[in-house]
Amino acid sequence: MLTSLLLEPNQVVSVDRLCGAVWGDAVPSAAMASLHNHVMHVRRQLGSQAGARIRTQSPGYLVEVRDAELDVEVFESLCAKGHQAALAQDWAQASVLFREALVLWRGEPCPDLAEAGTVASHIHGLSEIRLAALVARVDADLRLGRHGELVAELRMLINEHPLREMLHELLMLALYQAGRRVEAMDAFLQLRKTLVDELGVEPSARTRDLHRRMLDADPTLDTRYASVSKPATKNASNASNASTITNDDNETDDTNTATDADTDAAQDQQPATASTLPTSSIHFSGRATELRAICDHLAAAEHEAHTVPMLVLSGLGGIGKSALAVRAAHTLSADYPDGQLYISLHGTSSVPRTATEVLGNLLRDLGVPNSDLPSDEEGRAARFRSLTSGRRLLIVLDDARDAAQARPLLPGSGSCAVLVTSRRRLPGLVDAIPMHLDALAPAEALEVFTGIVGTKRVDAEPEATAQVLGYCGGLPLALRIAAARLASRPAWTVAMLATRLDGEHRRLDELRVEDLAVRASFQMSFSNLPGQPAPGGLTCAVAFRLLGLLPGYEFGVHVAAVLFDQTLEQAEDLLATLTDTSLVETTVPGRYRLHDLLRVFAVELSSAELTEDERDRTSRRLLSWYADALLAAVRLIGRSKRMPPGAEQAMGEPHWQLPEFAAHRDALAWCQAEEDHLIWALRTASARKWHDIVVRIASLMWFYYIVAGSHAPFATTQRLGADSALALGDEPAYAWLLTGLGSALKQAGDYEEAIDCFRSALTIRQRLGDERGLVNIQNNIASARYLQGRYDEALEWFGQAEAAVTAIGDLAALSIILNNAAETCNDMGDLPEAVAKYERSIELAVATRNLHQVGMARTGFGETLRRMGRLTDSLEQHRLALAIQDELGSDHRQLLTALDRLGATFADLGRVQDARHSWQEALALAERTTDLRAAEIRDRLEEVAKADRSQADPNQAGPSQADPSQADPSQAGPSQASS
Repeated sequence: MLTSLLLEPNQVVSVDRLCGAVWGDAVPSAAMASLHNHVMHVRRQLGSQAGARIRTQSPGYLVEVRDAELDVEVFESLCAKGHQAALAQDWAQASVLFREALVLWRGEPCPDLAEAGTVASHIHGLSEIRLAALVARVDADLRLGRHGELVAELRMLINEHPLREMLHELLMLALYQAGRRVEAMDAFLQLRKTLVDELGVEPSARTRDLHRRMLDADPTLDTRYASVSKPATKNASNASNASTITNDDNETDDTNTATDADTDAAQDQQPATASTLPTSSIHFSGRATELRAICDHLAAAEHEAHTVPMLVLSGLGGIGKSALAVRAAHTLSADYPDGQLYISLHGTSSVPRTATEVLGNLLRDLGVPNSDLPSDEEGRAARFRSLTSGRRLLIVLDDARDAAQARPLLPGSGSCAVLVTSRRRLPGLVDAIPMHLDALAPAEALEVFTGIVGTKRVDAEPEATAQVLGYCGGLPLALRIAAARLASRPAWTVAMLATRLDGEHRRLDELRVEDLAVRASFQMSFSNLPGQPAPGGLTCAVAFRLLGLLPGYEFGVHVAAVLFDQTLEQAEDLLATLTDTSLVETTVPGRYRLHDLLRVFAVELSSAELTEDERDRTSRRLLSWYADALLAAVRLIGRSKRMPPGAEQAMGEPHWQLPEFAAHRDALAWCQAEEDHLIWALRTASARKWHDIVVRIASLMWFYYIVAGSHAPFATTQRLGADSALALGDEPAYAWLLTGLGSALKQAGDYEEAIDCFRSALTIRQRLGDERGLVNIQNNIASARYLQGRYDEALEWFGQAEAAVTAIGDLAALSIILNNAAETCNDMGDLPEAVAKYERSIELAVATRNLHQVGMARTGFGETLRRMGRLTDSLEQHRLALAIQDELGSDHRQLLTALDRLGATFADLGRVQDARHSWQEALALAERTTDLRAAEIRDRLEEVAKADRSQADPNQAGPSQADPSQADPSQAGPSQASS
């Protein structure tokens, strides 16, 4: 499990993928609980600081890894520097860097996990990049003239990878340069025999060409910088390829007279070499991983006669597709000595270029005179395929509108390669490898910005720089524009630029310099959306405008369906088109997001092109849906059958589709994912005086916050709800929300203010004759008094609540009250009475199938048993309680209490290490959730540390944590007393 997380550091790995990694196809029925146990076990093994790096984040977990901490990232960083050195033809430095990278390896990666489900693909990838680094290091050594010492190593590598032609080519060249030419010829024959016997194929054209050059005693093969590639013509680019062996013949024309004469003679019979690539920006930075992937893919391509190696770089406007394609083409130019052709297809303009026009340009670049150009598209395409057949050409088709525009422009044989850029994903180019570009990572964004602005200004204002990078959202175009504006204004500080970008309403206005503008780039994508309405009658343009009404960047398909007033299927079709055009991104199935700046653009469109009535109707529809979706979640989260007044009646339309929750955990996860949107819905409805929606959402949020336990948002939602209930004159709802506000204040430690709310609610419920409501408030007042340490008053209120609920016959509520009363008895020292109440509480909770209440009661029962000295029984109760918490995945406060008390039980048993692990996990949870008990748990850990030090130094006094009187975890109190 830890390996699966580390293979994708700082990224959320979903529970489903983790289960697949751990169990493969045989995922057990209790996998969720078991996986949670694995996480808990790993955190304990790592200790508090490192263990806290494993974070729970929907829909799974992630591990936080810092720079230079992970061996794979260090390896890849060294390789990237090695490739840069190779690009600069600094072969000595390249060799050193690749050797340093390879020293990090010891054997095969993760040998005990090689067959472990989804991990296998990652492990295979690691083996591939290691082999690529080996090849690059051997290439560098070969260029340094170390051919003699490489032969033995290459033979060993070939024995491990007999079908890797590149290794055979290197061996042939090393033997040839060592003067062992007969052995070099034999190496080719051995390769040919292996390929024919194993695969039934001949060696590639490049390997056969190397063999031919050896037979012809090609003088360029004897040079120190010889390679396996075909010698470049005089007009070809000599840039080296950082990720494979390329031609880097640095001899002058005078020393290569014979070769040049041969080349000139060959050129008389072949089309001219051409290179029409634009200049690559000196400020190009970032995208090292993507650049390496492009180079590796094209270098590894077999160049078979009928298959053209092709990649499609897609992404939203301004993401850097064209810059990456041009840089890759320059990097690979030596591998394609017959030319590198670039042409823009103007796919995002109002008039995209036709295939006939583009083919005319390409043919002219290849030396075909105008008088010899066929007049029609079919004739030009045929001529182009004929001219490119068998030649080593790299073709960049920039800004393709769709696959149909690019398809006629493909070359005639697999000796060529093609890079296509497009804002669409172009699935119609079925043989292409797709590469969708996302926003730059923060480190890459900083690199781009610093490259233009300069290190001095960036280092002087790191916080302002971070703000600017955040406003640009990792979009290269936005970063370059912002940096260019700053670089051209020496009097500006970075903070001044950050201030100008701060307001969303003017951010796109600021991200403009001369003819470059982020808004214009987005507008081109928006203008190219299909104008034909989708099956539901809505166009993609209107759908995108409506997305501007959302409060945040991420949203689910259910939200989009309500926003569009469409079915789920119709909404998915619209979102699929928006995703294909890179205006929307998909994160996980069913969830989508807008890039930060694209959301600003969508907000502009919705404000300018939707009427106020349209915005109001759509917003009310969306807020009503949130209320109904929350009701569906609360039916699983709520631990009582009692619902807020009037909550059972849906606010929305019957045809609306709500999320489906299979279990408590799913409902809670949805609330956690949508919490910010629910609060936005409350605030929006409150501002527009839609009091019915405010009351509904706030009343239902009570159930979620009782479990989640967030103080500030809880109080905010209940105050807004109470104000709206008062405005409506709805007394039952007002009493409910006053009780909720009191619960929130009680959680925050404002006990007297909480009791004032409870007493006000109590008066209303007495007037309304609401018996169950009275029980609820009596229980809450009792728990507030308990938390104040006023135990006698607490027991008095609990007694009133117990008598009232017994008369009503509500067994579920009685179980909760008995549990809270037992907790009070426990702290008062009346342990036998506490045991009796806990046992009765557990019995009722089991009978009413309230699993959460069972776990809560077992936690308290375990503490009472610990105080009575029944440590084995106590340990059993705590373990049962934790198992329930693992299954439910909810209520961090109760989990914290269970871990804390388990630690105390371990300490009493003398199992200090186990106690420390439990408290460390409890502390990490308390700090992560800002629980008030963090200081107490920290003190317990310090006591353990003091005990360890006193054992090491008998002269140092300090209490032992094994004495339960030194630290009493029971002070946490009944965490569910507000139920």
